[in-house]
This record gives sequence, C-alpha cells and structure tokens, in this order.
Amino acid sequence: MNENVFTGALAAILLLLSAGSCSNEVPAFNHVIDDITTCPCEDNAEILRVGPNKTFKTIKEAAEAAGDNMIIEIDAGTYKGDVAFWNQNNLVIRAVGGDVILDANGQHFGGKGIWEINGGNVCVEGITFINAKVPDQNGAGIRLTEGNLTVIACKFLHNEMGILTGNTNTISLTVRNSEFGYGGYGDGFSHNIYVGRVGSLHISGSYFHHARRGHLIKTRAALSYIYCNLIADGTDAIATASYEIDVPDGGQAIIVGNVIQKSATPDNPHVISFAKESASIHPVNKLFVAHNTIINHHNGDNYVLGAPASGVEIYFLNNAIQASAKFNAYIPMNVEKGNVLYNPDELGSNNYPVASSVAAWKSALEANIDSYLPQDLKSKAISLVPSHQYVSPTNIKQLNGQPNIPGAVQVP
Repeated sequence: MNENVFTGALAAILLLLSAGSCSNEVPAFNHVIDDITTCPCEDNAEILRVGPNKTFKTIKEAAEAAGDNMIIEIDAGTYKGDVAFWNQNNLVIRAVGGDVILDANGQHFGGKGIWEINGGNVCVEGITFINAKVPDQNGAGIRLTEGNLTVIACKFLHNEMGILTGNTNTISLTVRNSEFGYGGYGDGFSHNIYVGRVGSLHISGSYFHHARRGHLIKTRAALSYIYCNLIADGTDAIATASYEIDVPDGGQAIIVGNVIQKSATPDNPHVISFAKESASIHPVNKLFVAHNTIINHHNGDNYVLGAPASGVEIYFLNNAIQASAKFNAYIPMNVEKGNVLYNPDELGSNNYPVASSVAAWKSALEANIDSYLPQDLKSKAISLVPSHQYVSPTNIKQLNGQPNIPGAVQVP
C-alpha cells in the first residue's frame, strides 16, 4: 500500500473526529481504537430524505438527485427492488427511525447487486441488504467498484455475495458492528464477503456465519486487519462454509481477538487459509494470528491453517486452540509462542468464555508479542494485543487492562 495514501487518510480521519465533518474522508486504513459507531457528519450538511411521505419516494430517486457532500436519510421500512448506483464523493447514507430493509426482489443494478458504489468516501449505516441475485451468480448487497467505503451496523443476509469489491489498490473497505449470514450461491465461488486486490480491509465487532459452501471472509487486500469478531459458521445442518478466513493472495494479514469456529461437514478442513493461491501478488506476505479462540468441529483432519511451504512468514501468538486441531508439519512457523490447547469442557457455551481454572493459561501467555510486528504495521497503530473484546451480536467492549490469558475471551 502506498504509505503517502495511508498518511493522508489518517490525517483526514483525525480531522473528521475533531470537527464531526460530513466530508467523511474514510481512510485507507481505519483502526478500531477510534471507536466510531456511527457515520460522522456535519450538522449543516444538506440532507435528502427518502420515505413514503418524504421528498424522495425511492432510494433510486435520491441516488440520482444526490450530489457530493450530502446525507441521505432513509425512513424505516422495506424497499423492494429499489436498486441504486452511487457515484458521489463524501456521502453518508443512513437509516432513520428504525430498520431499513432493502430486498432485491429479483432486481439488480447493472448485473452487480442492490447497490453499486463508485464514489469516494462513502459511509453506510443501519441498513439491511437481502436477496441479492444476478445472472452471474455473484449478486452483492453492495458492489464496491471504487473509493473508500465504511459500513456500520448493517446486515447482509441471503445474498449471493454480501459485499463484493473491485481489484483496485486505491479502494479501502471498513466494516464495523455488522452481520453477514447465509451468503453464497452454493457453488463455492461466492462468499459472505469477498474483497478483491484492494489497498486495505478492516473488520471489527462483526458477526459472520452460514456461508453456503463459500467462505465466511475472503480477502485479497494488501492489508487485512480482522479484529474482535465472531466468525463462526455454527453447528446446524446449513453450516457449510469452506474457510472461515481465506487470504488467498497473501499480503499482510493481522487476525486478532476473534472467536473463530468451523462446522463439522465442509469439504475443506482448514479454519484459516493464507497465500494458497499465490505468494507473488504482494511484495510482503506475512500472517499474524494473535489472541484468537479457535474451534474446529470438522469431522476430518481439522487443520488450523493452510499455507504454502515457502514464501510467507507466519506468526501464531497467544491463541486458545481446540486440542483436537492440528497444524500441517510442512507449514513454516516463524514464531509460535504462548498458544494453549484446550479441551471442550474448558470453555463455556455462551461466546466461549474460559470455564475452568486458568492458572496454566496465564503462565503460558507470551509477553511483548508486538515485538514481532514490523515497524510499518506499528506505524499504522496496529497491535497484536487486543484492547477490546467481541460482544454478541455485533459490538466490542474495552478491556480493563491488558489481556491476561491466551485467546479472544478475557472476561465472560
């Protein structure tokens, strides 16, 4: 990723936080510690209102009328077949007054999905996207073809793709406090979220589950930061996700503070896959997996990780891993420290808190794990030590101090 792009974007988000500006300069990387839970915007920004009793009766009408630097407020309700194209800059699109449900109802924009977003710096808040289908079998709730997009408190359910992006390194995607479920056409090539070769992806406080033979998260981004989420396919008959996290082109992937669970029957036994398609797309290929709770219910080999035998660096630190899970012997581990293997009776059933004595877990904890993190990631305010914990269904909470045991769950 271009460092100048990141630096400029970080400056923009700091200005945004201090001024509440609706210029909505979404950064190329947006770290969770800024704790944004709503789309920030300026009090005097122009607002276009959508609803049965508003100026614009449909979202499509508002999208066609909107200019740059505006807020689009959509009244609560279900909007069927109301597909739209957004190519404006510095836009906030948000639900008001309750749930806004966008049901594709057999419609799509340009063969891509319910919404196509092609502008710069867009923030979408509080909207549910369902039933996106297109002839190519990759219909998305949102198709992001250009720009920086932040998605907050949204749901993507029963779509062929939840979010699908283009392959431009100037694209960045931030997902917060959102839910992705029941995604995929069922062919194994469509996923709950599919991020192309973009500059950066950041996901936090979100819940991913029940992908239909596809992956819960698939990302080809140069930088992927997956922080404090529940990435759990479930244990029922429709829990058929392939990988829980697939990073097929490598790059820099930082997976911290997540509860990650694999179901029993998928064809693929791995929980996480890294650089299995290519380790030559990005100049750096490093995987950091720290403070996650990893549960593999697979009936077969139940491997934790799939990765190539060379060309990558892998760091596994302070994770709590189900004792029956295995690592492939051929996968190189640059550092593997502070991990604990647990038996099922050591975890509670509600969000997997530790249910037994943790004395041995505390003694296993590896200190100063950020020493393994390269300076370029530290400069982006990335840490391998979580300062938050996932909260069901789609939130995070601040920890009271440093983690004191391996795994994602520090307090019940």
